Amino acid sequence: MSCVYDVPGAFDCGLYVCLILGCGQVKLAAEREQHLLRKNENGIMRKKFTQQLKEIEDGKDDNKNLMERQKQLYHQIQMLEKEIAGLKKEIRERDETIGDKEKRIYDLKKKNQELEKFKFVLDYKIKELKKQIEPRALEISDMKDQIKEMDRELERSAPRTLTPPTLTLSLDPSTQYFQPTPAQPSDSRDSQPGF
Repeated sequence: MSCVYDVPGAFDCGLYVCLILGCGQVKLAAEREQHLLRKNENGIMRKKFTQQLKEIEDGKDDNKNLMERQKQLYHQIQMLEKEIAGLKKEIRERDETIGDKEKRIYDLKKKNQELEKFKFVLDYKIKELKKQIEPRALEISDMKDQIKEMDRELERSAPRTLTPPTLTLSLDPSTQYFQPTPAQPSDSRDSQPGF
């Protein structure tokens, strides 16, 4: 190997080396600048990565909270669905009870209408019977008055020593009415005056 300065045209080589060194330094400066730029970008990326990791952790926590809330809401929904089913059953039972009572009311109204008809017919019959009884009641009253009058006449006209005959009632099987029969005197002398 020979010295660069000994060779003719070495000056050109020196210039070449200087150029290469200058270019190398420029390249080195550019590389350093690139390195710093990459280092800054790397720092920024690490910050972003850290932020994203934090966001992921926060998202996981939020997701966990949402899952818990979802479980609570699901349990609450199940409880409400059971309550709704119970209330629907109660409503059905009440509707059936109301239907039965409405049917009972309808039957009672119908029966009441029939009883009203019977009442009307019976009221009419009672009026008719009263119309028939009134003349008989008057006749009975008149007959009672006649009997009292006849009793008074009998008392006035009969001698005082005679006793009125005693009547007894006996059932006549052919007519099924009580018939007055004169009582048999116990002693014939007591029944005749003056003997």
